[in-house]
Amino acid sequence: MTLRWRLLVVGLSAAAALAGGAVAASTPSTHAYVAFVRGEDRGPTTVWLANVDGSRAHQLAIGDEALLSPNGAYVAVQRYASSGASLELYGTSGKLVAAFFHASKDTATALQWSANSRYLLTSLSSTATTTVGTGALVLIDTSTLKSRTV
Repeated sequence: MTLRWRLLVVGLSAAAALAGGAVAASTPSTHAYVAFVRGEDRGPTTVWLANVDGSRAHQLAIGDEALLSPNGAYVAVQRYASSGASLELYGTSGKLVAAFFHASKDTATALQWSANSRYLLTSLSSTATTTVGTGALVLIDTSTLKSRTV
């Protein structure tokens, strides 16, 4: 049984190096988090959240990729699934804030947060066999939880 770990994003500039490597950093509110994905070779991968020192690690969601917002308030979770949402937005408290797009129709990839964490730029591509290769950039507004194509 092989475990897979991927460090995704860190929340405080004071934590510019972790586990011997450089990490992306930003200056959030009062708390620093690390979002990471782990799982076995077979079976679902899960998104986890922990304090920057590794303490208080807890599973946030089933997912394949994650992107922590610069202010440390949100985690965008990408799911490669055949049903359900293909992108979910969680608060770092663990609560599901919103779900976007349908996995049977679209694959969503969280690309970049705005500096103030209000907007999340997402790449959307169709999973339908008749429209493979078609895609769009979609901007999600976390204050309204609405998305629009850009």
